[in-house]
Amino acid sequence: MKIITGIFFIISFSINAQSLLLGVAGGVTTSNTEDNISFDFDNYKGYYFCFFIEDTLINDFHYRIGVNINKNKAYKDYMKCQLGPVYYNDVEYLINFINMPFLIKYSFGRKVKFYLIGGPYLSLIAYSQRKAEVTSWSTIDNKMVTRNTKDSANNELNTFNIGLTTGGGFEFQFNNRIDFLLESRYKLYLFPIKSGEYEICNINNLNSIIISLGIKLKI
Repeated sequence: MKIITGIFFIISFSINAQSLLLGVAGGVTTSNTEDNISFDFDNYKGYYFCFFIEDTLINDFHYRIGVNINKNKAYKDYMKCQLGPVYYNDVEYLINFINMPFLIKYSFGRKVKFYLIGGPYLSLIAYSQRKAEVTSWSTIDNKMVTRNTKDSANNELNTFNIGLTTGGGFEFQFNNRIDFLLESRYKLYLFPIKSGEYEICNINNLNSIIISLGIKLKI
């Protein structure tokens, strides 16, 4: 976390402060995933929160750099994922991401502006938890036993990832220093969230739609 904060402030002081905008936004996400078998994951509604800086490149083109906190969940109604002698059923992952996007924005209009925005981002899993119904052989009972478990999944999921995001929104100029924004973006992780020896247990993609409200302040 200290590294992310340091990068954020180094970039902040290295750009043109005369046209610099500081922003904050928050909203909701809806997510879904793809895996290596035919069963579908349920959609999950989570939350999204970000800090960002924005500056002008040329004319109506701008760039935005920020740090986002994004909570997602992957859940399967029915899943038999064998990890050695253990079977995992009804697996649910709760994943908290920290994303660092670099976005290019093109806007047009005057007091009310419409804009298109997109670009790549780096992703880090800050915390993850797995809940599952686990079936395994009990040497005490001499039979298969099912129990509910809840434990950390940090060692099971891929910590780092790269993604792409694209979308658009509206900006409303309140005065010469303050703008309000309404934005919607689609996010796609390019590499598996979960991969390993047992391919049937993999989570290939995690896709999200973000809808957020925000405010920008000119400094």
